Amino acid sequence: MNQLTKVLYQEQFRWFLWFLLFVLLFQGALLALAFYFEGTIQPFILLSFGPSRIFLLVLGIISAYAFLGYYYQLGQTRKRYYKSTIVSSILLAVTMAFIVKLLSLIEAVVVGNQSVISDQTEGTTIANDSQSITITIDIFSEGLQFLDSSLLFMLFFVLQLLFYYAVGWFISVGFYRYGWVIGLVFIVFALGFLGLNQSMWSSSLVDDLPAVLLLVGTVALTTIMFYFVYLIVKRTPIKLK
Repeated sequence: MNQLTKVLYQEQFRWFLWFLLFVLLFQGALLALAFYFEGTIQPFILLSFGPSRIFLLVLGIISAYAFLGYYYQLGQTRKRYYKSTIVSSILLAVTMAFIVKLLSLIEAVVVGNQSVISDQTEGTTIANDSQSITITIDIFSEGLQFLDSSLLFMLFFVLQLLFYYAVGWFISVGFYRYGWVIGLVFIVFALGFLGLNQSMWSSSLVDDLPAVLLLVGTVALTTIMFYFVYLIVKRTPIKLK
């Protein structure tokens, strides 16, 4: 691991810790409410899946503006920035998935045999008898067929995080290279890829296609995004401060 990869990973991992703290606090509040009102909540790994993807999307969006010019001035090349960002994003996605899984296992041990943790295909529902408080959170539907296999679900988790990072990075370099007007076009293309990923994991395709094929499809979409970023980064004028 080169020094730039290490620095990028460490910086983004620190941001992840802040993100994780807020998600843990939110899950802790739901857990307390569920115990008090005799409701049920979804496991931590499912609650954190959606926010984790958005977090990686945001990290990708700020990547070019936060790192490209800064490390170029410190003697790093565009090529080194590009490769280091990919490697650090892979390491970060794997780390995030591992930590979230570990915390979910700890949650299961702490809660024990209490019925407060719902079945993994259900969402979060908290309500008291007078209906003065009702909280319902529906979980995502894609990837649920992997829940019986921790390995496949973790692979799915990591690939989704990488895909969202790649989409955010694509938007970032588009704005950095071409400015706000053309950058909006990049958002449109990014939304198209996000929609394609969502459609690929829709219930109809999940039921009809092998899981391995869908995972390969996610890898293909992520690779395409990373390749588009490469084409832009290698010709991008660096904005020096």
